[in-house]
Amino acid sequence: MFKKIINWIRNLKFSKDKDGIKEINLENVQSMKFGDEFWADIKEYNGQEFPEGHRKRPFVFIELKGEKIYCLYASSKSGRYSIPITRGKYAHFVYYNKLYKIDVKCFMNRKKDSLSEKELTEIVRNGFTRLPLNKYLSEYKKYASVRVGDIVWYNNANYYLFAMDSVLATIYPIRNTFSEWFVPTSNKKYIAIFSPMQVKKEALTLIRPENPKLVQVIKDNKYKAKRMKKCNIIAKAYQH
Repeated sequence: MFKKIINWIRNLKFSKDKDGIKEINLENVQSMKFGDEFWADIKEYNGQEFPEGHRKRPFVFIELKGEKIYCLYASSKSGRYSIPITRGKYAHFVYYNKLYKIDVKCFMNRKKDSLSEKELTEIVRNGFTRLPLNKYLSEYKKYASVRVGDIVWYNNANYYLFAMDSVLATIYPIRNTFSEWFVPTSNKKYIAIFSPMQVKKEALTLIRPENPKLVQVIKDNKYKAKRMKKCNIIAKAYQH
């Protein structure tokens, strides 16, 4: 253990600023990639001061820009906007609702673990509406995969992704106003169920995850509308 501490100290690089000499392990910061976990010593952030025993905090690296580390906060406690990261018997939680921009001088050391591609995909997908990582993450598209039930962007408009295979996707347009049999989404928009399109899956861009259970609602509404139309035709026939 003592030798490890000595080697760690020897590997530190130093940088002078107005506050004096700061220990910065520049090589470790510059070699980090999206999903690497690290510790940082945060005395204050956006005017909020942290007491002595709460300054060492875990983060997940996004990108290094200038002298700022763009990152997400990790905690041992779960919350509404977090995903679990399980390692063996233990789990911690990464929050995707807030982007931190901390000074590189706050960096302490990297943790052994990095998030998996699956975990990173969940962070990007779940955090998109609250934290548009496409503005900061250069490899964003790698993790922003589309799934059935998503709201997607195609040809300058929003659509609901109804079904897809390895090449093609079936999408339905999103409307601002309600019409009979339209299916409401979580943000008070409506899926127009009578105007499906088939397009190449690769042409779609994730806007936000929506409820995949709406696929069945669309099917049910189309079936009911078809039966209603048939009943109306029969009724008119009897009238004549």
